[in-house]
Order: sequence, then C-alpha cells, then structure tokens
Amino acid sequence: MSRHPPPARTTSQGPRGAACLLAALVALGGCRSEPLAPSTTSLRFELLEASPQPLPSPILVFPGTWTDGSARTGQVKLVNIGNRSVEVTYQGPGAPFFGSFPTRVPPGETLLTVQFQPADARSSGSGI
Repeated sequence: MSRHPPPARTTSQGPRGAACLLAALVALGGCRSEPLAPSTTSLRFELLEASPQPLPSPILVFPGTWTDGSARTGQVKLVNIGNRSVEVTYQGPGAPFFGSFPTRVPPGETLLTVQFQPADARSSGSGI
C-alpha cells in the first residue's frame, strides 16, 4: 500500500482576509518614526517700559538717586524663544548693579530685577 500524505488544508478568507491584510499594511506603514527635530534656543531682553528716546538696543534706565546708599530697581524680561530650557551665566558690570538671576531659563518670559545702589564715596574710602 502506498501511503500518500494527507492533502494540505486550504482556507479562503475572501474579502474579510483582504481587509485584514490591508489594515495590517496600513498600520505598519503608519508606524514610521518621524525624524527628530533639533531643539532651538534664542534669548532676548525686553524692557517693561519703553526708553525715553529711541535706542538701537534696550537700555535699562534708572531714576536719579543719591550716593547715600539708597537703591533704585528696574526690571527687564528675559525671553527664551526656544522650545527647551537653557542654562545661562550672567556677566554684568558689577557694583553698583546687583541682582539675583536664575541659572536656568525656561521657554517663555522670565522677569529679572536689577538693583542700582551707588555707594557713598566718603564711606567706601575712595576720594573724589
């Protein structure tokens, strides 16, 4: 007796099978990863009040004061136009200007307060 293997079973899914195959192909095609976009950072200063005269760059103008240790404050906005926080360091003119500034600036506006406090020349030991 010759033995033959049993016939292979075939199934036909018809339109339902084609729809499932098409759905799988669309799903796999839709899983493409988008290319990564670099993060950008751009900082700028803005005055809260307009300068009394048109200037090419923003200048913080303090009201008049005496050298008696009294202080005047001014505020500026540091605007991070980027899409991520950025680490910053500040280099200012030093005394008589003071301020406490953040080392990390988030996206958007950050208000900075700058203090102008001239020292009394007589008490600091410097002569005029």
